[in-house]
Amino acid sequence: MDSFEGEIVDMVGNGWVKPHSARLWVRSSRPGVLRVRLYDEERTLLDEGLVALAHHEARDGTASFCWPDDVNGASTPLEPNRVYHYQVTRDDDCQLGWGRFETPPLGWDDSPEHFAIAVASCHQPFDGEGRISKKANRLVDKVHEVLDAHHVEAVILCGDQVYNDLPEPLSLFDDDYFQRVAPPGRESVLECSREEVRRLVQARYRAFWSMEGFQRLQSRWACFAIPDDHDIVDNWGSTPEHSKAEWQTFADGSLDACHDYQTSRVLGHSDERPESLHHTFRWGPVAGFVMDLRSQKHTDGERCTMFSDEQLEELKAFLRGNEDAGILTVTLSVPLAHVPEWMQDLGKPLDGEGGDLADRWSQDHAHHARDQLMAVFHEHRVRRPWQPLVLFGGDVHVGAVSELRFEHGTTGSIHQLISSPLTNDEAQVFQFGSALAHEVLQTIEGEGYPACEVRLLPGTVGLKTNPVPELNVGLMEVWLRDGRCYFRLKLLALGDDGEPVIVYESAELPGPRGGGPEARGEYVDEDP
Repeated sequence: MDSFEGEIVDMVGNGWVKPHSARLWVRSSRPGVLRVRLYDEERTLLDEGLVALAHHEARDGTASFCWPDDVNGASTPLEPNRVYHYQVTRDDDCQLGWGRFETPPLGWDDSPEHFAIAVASCHQPFDGEGRISKKANRLVDKVHEVLDAHHVEAVILCGDQVYNDLPEPLSLFDDDYFQRVAPPGRESVLECSREEVRRLVQARYRAFWSMEGFQRLQSRWACFAIPDDHDIVDNWGSTPEHSKAEWQTFADGSLDACHDYQTSRVLGHSDERPESLHHTFRWGPVAGFVMDLRSQKHTDGERCTMFSDEQLEELKAFLRGNEDAGILTVTLSVPLAHVPEWMQDLGKPLDGEGGDLADRWSQDHAHHARDQLMAVFHEHRVRRPWQPLVLFGGDVHVGAVSELRFEHGTTGSIHQLISSPLTNDEAQVFQFGSALAHEVLQTIEGEGYPACEVRLLPGTVGLKTNPVPELNVGLMEVWLRDGRCYFRLKLLALGDDGEPVIVYESAELPGPRGGGPEARGEYVDEDP
């Protein structure tokens, strides 16, 4: 793919990290035996072992494995609350890369007093000629310093980590470009087999992930990634057209490649891609559910299904199974609250079937799915109003922090942090339009829960930019003090001097007192 600036050949990355083990991920340009060396924080060698990388042509040289269980000869388990470095080399003396991670605590009691989770989405750094944007490269290259300063322990990539349909001159759907990369005898990408699509999309991963800073983001922190529409195609699943056989084949191949490069680092690699790609994590007092909103999405023109019944039941089980957590987070690649319904109704005739507005929860065909989700969240807030629930999202090309407050103060609020885009520096008119949509007060109403008012959450003095209509990264910063959990939601962007800076910071928000299922804490129902 010489049309794009650069291509990764060999790479390492992190998946989940637990107190005594970690899942690591590699991409190797050729099969062979990998030597994995584990070092402490001062880079003193602790242990090493071997991983045989078989010739899995379909996986494009990607593999994931757990330290120490899957590393032959390794005998050193990880310890909680420790920084580790690792190096992966191949038997031809090629170095695939260096990585670093920090293990989480065993639980609440041994948790660090201060740490953070980072949120980002929408990685499309190229202009129409395949050159990487200087602004995008600057943010991704320099953001690591800010994440380090805030003691970030994990990064959630909320979707669109690769684009199959942008930039337009280099899209798989552009006739001229497709002919340059097409398998023999194929006139359109929709004529390709599932395996042919998989290989085409794998090649895009190698190009889109060529940015050194983006590679470092994935090899520096525990990483939890989930696909969104552009990992397949814009607004995937929002038009009946996508139910046709050729589109289903394209989606299967795209999601296979997504699993190779993204979700296998959490779910592991097996002969078949899992039916659902969502997953969970736990970091001390924080429990997270990263929800898959694309693999099961479809519409018949009357109702848009966003997730399966089984996926919804797994979300319910997560909420009930983590009642000891200080904070619960749920990642929804498409934010639950963004475009008000009245704006949706006005704009949809102009936007057309399968357009951006048809991809939102507020469109009438998706109300059933939205109401199911809102009812589940409301039930949780009634049951445990002192246990914060924070929604992470991306997709809409604006950074924003909001509060979802149920009518008459019937229970605790829900907070929403949107971080998008990381590198997709689109025309400002689009970003400001998205910001305007988010600035308008709205009410979510449906069946099974009280009406819910959505408002932008005020910031603290000097850090009030909300929404943020430019490249951005989100943070949830957590503190443990006096047996209680507190958090702030933040957004960072490039300042006038080209350095990433915090531009928005919420007030400090309280969680429960103490850990465990019997935790209690008053709900503070007042403006921060």
